[in-house]
Amino acid sequence: MKNLKRVAGLLLLSGVFFFPILSIGDGSGSWAVEAIKPDAISVCNKSVVQIQRSAIGEKDDSLGSGFVFGRLNGRYQIATNAHMVGLLPEDADKMRTLYLEQDLENSSFWIIFQNKEYKGYFVGRDPEIDLAILEVASSIPGLEPAPLGDSSTIIPGHPVIACGNPHGFTNTVTDGIISAIERMHGLVSYENYLQTNAAINPGNSGGPLVSKVTGEVIGINNSRIPSANNMGFSIPINIFKSASAQMKGTVKRSWLGIKLPKQGFRDGDGMRGLMRLESYVGKNDVTVLQKMRQDLFGKDTGVLVVEVERIVDGAVFGAQGTRGLKMESGEDGKGFKTPAFRAGILRGDIIKYIGSERVRTNKDLIRAIFMSVPGNTISLRIVRFMQDGERKELTFTVQPIIRPPKSASGESY
Repeated sequence: MKNLKRVAGLLLLSGVFFFPILSIGDGSGSWAVEAIKPDAISVCNKSVVQIQRSAIGEKDDSLGSGFVFGRLNGRYQIATNAHMVGLLPEDADKMRTLYLEQDLENSSFWIIFQNKEYKGYFVGRDPEIDLAILEVASSIPGLEPAPLGDSSTIIPGHPVIACGNPHGFTNTVTDGIISAIERMHGLVSYENYLQTNAAINPGNSGGPLVSKVTGEVIGINNSRIPSANNMGFSIPINIFKSASAQMKGTVKRSWLGIKLPKQGFRDGDGMRGLMRLESYVGKNDVTVLQKMRQDLFGKDTGVLVVEVERIVDGAVFGAQGTRGLKMESGEDGKGFKTPAFRAGILRGDIIKYIGSERVRTNKDLIRAIFMSVPGNTISLRIVRFMQDGERKELTFTVQPIIRPPKSASGESY
């Protein structure tokens, strides 16, 4: 034991960080020593910055975190959360303002690294996934891009560290594991969080979640549940990698005007599952419901449309208005028909494909809608069960529009 303490002390003095874990080999309950990969600590030391946002009309400056992920034309590119840059779509008024980027007109950004401040500039943001990019034109000594990993390979139990500046305390590192993957807890419209027990507090937002195994960034710290202990959430880095090229200005996502089943619907089985289907589609024929259940819960899965929005306010299509979109007025002449209603989608339809992409879950469908371009037509392949139980496969052409403010809470897509 004395020798172990002496070796551990020498290693700590040499600058290597260690965390104790319980050994599981001999069942004796003895403590072993596990080293964090030096590259993981290097990411926190060399890539993480503090972000300060000041806006006219706001009482206090906003402090958060970010990290450098690359350089473009000599400028450092910094990843962070969209709510660090501006407003999240919490209500209709904010969503409308956000789409027009008026909340950025009086905002200024400062990037702080090793106690020195540098002017930051807005590049782009995607409010639906709460991600944003800033840049710094200056050359900053010691600041280096962090390597980006592959979050699709991460499983529960993977060891991680969370880097950031919680409550303004700079250069903070917390240790933990991935507790779960593909989590949702109602922050923004599209969610696929990594859950971790590494401490994430206000000010950690936008900082990297780093794999202790590879030394690569696998997530971007985003939020925590205030009433829960050891429950933090991080946006998978693969979502950032797929969306970053689009982040020039404010990304505007597509909307069809359909509502989907709540999470957990797919776990329904037997008569309980049939009762859920009946409550959604309003059909009482047991034969029809049995066939629908088989189509939804069998191998060839899809997503049930539980409601089709009919009318949308015509004033919410963004700065470009309705130019290029073929719109039809509603029955009362107020507003426009939604894309789904105009195309002929009905409550009770089961969406199987968007274009050539198979739809198996809500997440598949939401992702495909969000990845489409407003104004560009897409095809939907659906299954529709008639009242007599006949199964029909139909294809519809839909022209999505920019998401209207009232859909920002994630109730419709």
